[in-house]
Amino acid sequence: MGVTNGVRHIHMLGHIKMRKRINQFLLVSLTVIMVSSCDSRQKFDSNEWKKNRVDWWMTDVRENMVDDLIQSDTLIGLTGEQVIELLGEPKSENEVELEYLIREKYGTDIDPEYISYLLLGLDNEEKVRNYKIEK
Repeated sequence: MGVTNGVRHIHMLGHIKMRKRINQFLLVSLTVIMVSSCDSRQKFDSNEWKKNRVDWWMTDVRENMVDDLIQSDTLIGLTGEQVIELLGEPKSENEVELEYLIREKYGTDIDPEYISYLLLGLDNEEKVRNYKIEK
């Protein structure tokens, strides 16, 4: 009878260790999935960028696309007219710069907690020569 109880005890310990390993595997897998899904960057899409939405939604979409837009070097060398065709009307413009709202985040009051803009510098021929993100 003592041998049978000992075998059961060993079998039960093996079962417990196996369940712990399965739980650890599931925890690690879920963590990897959650972390990888947090990256909300997306490929630049001119139509999505230009859509009129409620400000927080529009700027959330733009913030997710701006990295791809900048990294692609699409803007350098474009004329002001080409930029407006690609990005829509700027928030403000003058002879040397076009300004596009990227992100505007509000908290509990009327003043924004966070604002960022894409600033496009124009040369003498009104072509984009540089850009920066201003926060």
